[in-house]
Amino acid sequence: MLTLDRFASLLAASFILLGGAVATGCSRTPPNDSELPTKATAKLADVPTELVGYNHTGDEVEFSVNGLSGGILQPGTGGGKFICCVPIPAPLHAGMTAKVEWRNSTQSFVRDVPVPQYDPGSVAYFNVHFLRSGEVKVFPLRYGLYHSGYPLTGKEAELVPGKPIVPLN
Repeated sequence: MLTLDRFASLLAASFILLGGAVATGCSRTPPNDSELPTKATAKLADVPTELVGYNHTGDEVEFSVNGLSGGILQPGTGGGKFICCVPIPAPLHAGMTAKVEWRNSTQSFVRDVPVPQYDPGSVAYFNVHFLRSGEVKVFPLRYGLYHSGYPLTGKEAELVPGKPIVPLN
């Protein structure tokens, strides 16, 4: 649970990090072609996307992608909070991964998750799914889980087991 003290600490850290990024001009060593850029290594050709999380598990999940916090997701929730910005390269580099870090009530995890093919001209969201199987999947798309064209379907897409996702369009 996010307490007022923790919120204040996170807010202060954000201002410190932002000030450091502005002061340095965000000039750091660029990532290799197999890693998504971070806010600090993004280039003008990169496409900014909003980070969106979905928790298909029965446990609370706190996560980040390439160091950008996605916040805390309660069990069986997601898609309602958008965090700016996860930069993605245009065009996609073959074999590219995103570094996803998360923790639940018992342990922490780090995983390099493959980024599937995407069209840089139609990407708006960087969707991250924490699945009941323990897998993590990411989808850079212009829509979210409740769209009929979303690639995650069936039982795997259910945020709550037995409650199918009903597309809104």
